[in-house]
Amino acid sequence: MSAVGSSNPEYVVARVRARRGSLYGDEEYRKLTRMGPAEIARFMEESSYADEINALGSRHGGVDLIEYALNRNLASQFDAILDWSEGSLYGLIARYLRKFDAWNVKTVIRGVYTDADQSAVESDLIRAGEFDDRRIRRLLEADSIDAVVEVLEDTIYGDPLQAAYAEYEE
Repeated sequence: MSAVGSSNPEYVVARVRARRGSLYGDEEYRKLTRMGPAEIARFMEESSYADEINALGSRHGGVDLIEYALNRNLASQFDAILDWSEGSLYGLIARYLRKFDAWNVKTVIRGVYTDADQSAVESDLIRAGEFDDRRIRRLLEADSIDAVVEVLEDTIYGDPLQAAYAEYEE
């Protein structure tokens, strides 16, 4: 939606509370504490995390699969909340989610600096912020820190990154 207009907290709260019913209960948590990573992944595959587990299962296993599936599901939940939100509520939620954008910027810069494989960097991203897939893809394709700064020049991170990069270059 957008940060312009009146907000709709009642609607968003009702939607979030409805989704709360799909969370694991006490009994399920007790079961999970007695399982190993492979069993937990299998358990998650039979729940609301099935799409994430199936999408990531061929590339990851064990604890990594669980972590990446949880992060991907978290990102999709936050995207849905942003889609439902309007007005000042959208602005507040977007401001909170910018911490994930900051995480992703730092992860990409570290990946470029260490010349890490693009797929390794991508797997560490948490796509829960305001950056769309196109911007994330452009960040991942950046081959220098200067290119990362250029991709972000029209965001709130642009000016601070340009200043920090100029200082770094000195």
